[in-house]
Amino acid sequence: MIITRHKRYVNLFVLQLGAALAISFAGLLFSRFKKQTKRIGPTLPPLRPQSPGDSETPKTSKEETSIGFSPRSECDVDEKDAFLLLEFEDEVNKLDLLVYDDECETPKSDLSAPLAFPSTEEADHENEIKRLRNVVRALRERERCLEDKLLEYYSLKEQQKIAMELRSRLKLNQMETKVFNLKIKSLQAENEKLKAHCSDHSKAVLELDMANSHVEVLKKKLNIKTQQHVEQLLSLRERVAKLQDDEIKASLPDHDAVKMMHRPTDLEGEINELRDCNMRLHFENYELAEKLESVQIIASSKLEDPEEMETLRKDGNRLRNENEELKKEIEQLQGDRCSDLEQLV
Repeated sequence: MIITRHKRYVNLFVLQLGAALAISFAGLLFSRFKKQTKRIGPTLPPLRPQSPGDSETPKTSKEETSIGFSPRSECDVDEKDAFLLLEFEDEVNKLDLLVYDDECETPKSDLSAPLAFPSTEEADHENEIKRLRNVVRALRERERCLEDKLLEYYSLKEQQKIAMELRSRLKLNQMETKVFNLKIKSLQAENEKLKAHCSDHSKAVLELDMANSHVEVLKKKLNIKTQQHVEQLLSLRERVAKLQDDEIKASLPDHDAVKMMHRPTDLEGEINELRDCNMRLHFENYELAEKLESVQIIASSKLEDPEEMETLRKDGNRLRNENEELKKEIEQLQGDRCSDLEQLV
């Protein structure tokens, strides 16, 4: 859009310049034609000496040419093309000076040759026309050069605008890079924090694995002990049955024999109590396993909170202590029952 508008201004300037050249050329031809009509008349005037009044004729012709050529009065020019019109006026003033020199030389030729032939004057006119044509060509070439300069000037302006836009974009890109660098630093700090949490998480997982392995060992021990208790109970039943048979065979009428008859019933009650105790221990072991599983789930879901980690550790230690106490109680009960059975036997 800017280039088309500048081309429009250049075309207007070319039209104005052509109109000014045409008017100036017409003024020159009119002045020359008027002077010829004064020189060549129906009757040739006689020769007369040169008077001071003759020197005034070039002045009048100069005034006529200067009045006839006024391009600034004929066309209004934009402010943007003022410097071009100043150069054009300088060229026109040079042409006026050349024409004035030719007119100043013509009176001397009239004095030397009062009767001028029209062939020489026509040759002079042709020479002047050729010279003016050459001047017009030179002016056109200068006009083309000025048009090229104008186009270069406007292209430079556009390049300056593009450079300003690129500078603004560079500033924006620099600001964006600063923001991205800050984000990268914050992400790196968060990454380090996450690494620390991961290390804590790995430690907690190791502790949980250790607790699980310990629970499994305890379960195996409990199973072995329950099997041993069952075997002991079976052996005790067999012994009780043998004792009952022996007592029936002996059929002792003593009070001790009656006690011995009632003793198996007491032993069966104790055996039932031992079974109940064993079942209770199984249930407690199962509950402890469930608690450990729940603790593992909570630990896996909430490992990031240090307070919860501490509570989980405390719960684990408490469960371990309870498990050890239960082991001790089971061992004590087993020892007491075994001693009672040995006494009965």
